[in-house]
Amino acid sequence: MKLSADGSTLLYSTFIGGNGTDYGYDIEIDNTGCAFITGCTDSINFPTVNAYDETYNGKNAENGDCFILKLSSDGSSLIYSTYFGGSGDDIALGIALDTTNNIIFTGETTSTDFPLYNTIDSKYDGLVECFFAKIAANGSSIIFSTYFGETEQEFVERACAIDVGNNGDIYFIGTALTDNITMTDETTFGSYHGDFDIFLVKLSEDGSLLYSTYIGGDGMDSARAIEVDSANNLYLLGETTSLDIPIVNANDDEYNYMFDVYLMKLTMNGSTPEILFSTYLGGDYMDYPQDLCLDSEGNVFITGQTYSEDFPITKNAYDNELSGSADSFLSVFSPDGSELLYSTFIGGNSSDYSYSIGLSNNLEVVLAGTTKSVDFPREAAAYDDTYFGGTDIFVLKIEIDLEQDGASWSFYWSISTIFTIGAIIVLISKKKNKVAG
Repeated sequence: MKLSADGSTLLYSTFIGGNGTDYGYDIEIDNTGCAFITGCTDSINFPTVNAYDETYNGKNAENGDCFILKLSSDGSSLIYSTYFGGSGDDIALGIALDTTNNIIFTGETTSTDFPLYNTIDSKYDGLVECFFAKIAANGSSIIFSTYFGETEQEFVERACAIDVGNNGDIYFIGTALTDNITMTDETTFGSYHGDFDIFLVKLSEDGSLLYSTYIGGDGMDSARAIEVDSANNLYLLGETTSLDIPIVNANDDEYNYMFDVYLMKLTMNGSTPEILFSTYLGGDYMDYPQDLCLDSEGNVFITGQTYSEDFPITKNAYDNELSGSADSFLSVFSPDGSELLYSTFIGGNSSDYSYSIGLSNNLEVVLAGTTKSVDFPREAAAYDDTYFGGTDIFVLKIEIDLEQDGASWSFYWSISTIFTIGAIIVLISKKKNKVAG
């Protein structure tokens, strides 16, 4: 689905799928407005065009194969679409493009026959193993595809997000329930710590392993999102229950309760990273981050959902009270992580979950997610200003001024969104007869 920049006009909306269940998990947009989408499908007739693999492989699968597709800028045609996977469950969770529009994607697999090429790890070791893959810009050939992990059968690794540095290096982040991942650095963060840890992997553009490490404490630490800035500084977003996760130059250096948001900034120009800042964010209940983005000044924008009535809110917040059982939140940190510049609840009288964030050049923030609130904030100019019951999708634009005491809404109405060429493109996961995120 693609909306106009003011949210008033639906530019295109389309189904993509076959006779089974099709989930879209991530989206990337090139400079011409074409959408690259990845996810998983168990449809034996999922549409394939100019495919690397036009045959469904998941004969022993519940979730089926990964898919990777490219949709034209007007949404009218598939430029290419391909299956990617083996006979087990293959789920692609993250996608990114390099400077020549080669497609990098990552996720998890249970396939012992997953397609491999130029590997750093060719052995399937665990119950669920993460994979990293890169295919050519036209979708016709593999540049590399590899397992990553060295586990026993009862353990799993899940990679969830990717970004690409300006030199072509590729950064992956995920969550591991194992102490056997190959590590190049056991000094900066130590070895495997707790119930499960965040892992960070850096590959060269041809898929060679450059760096890998665990990040965590003695509790549960999960990865959510990753961003690389123009100086190759790396921003990691996740959640934690650890009292001893690395905290440096923090806005909040004390663990709050249950699950806290965890944000870290690293410099990655050398062979060993340096923590520039890392901080908790949260209240007295559960706080779950989902996505982040950066502005040109290096301010860090994050979004997710909170169940905490005392979630940190700034005086210039749009909404300073938790309105329902769970609200979305939008928080902004200064480039050095020391100051919470802006933070607000966003929601209505029920549960509201923000999953994705984008940012325009004039500091208009776009959030996408789901709501069960009949009174979710919306504008009369919205494409759709009516709540239809159950769980509705929302896209929301909010204009904030980090120098002033205030914020204002724009429009109303998914699960992943990117600001591009004066419009908003939204990815909606779908299950037959049901919208799902």
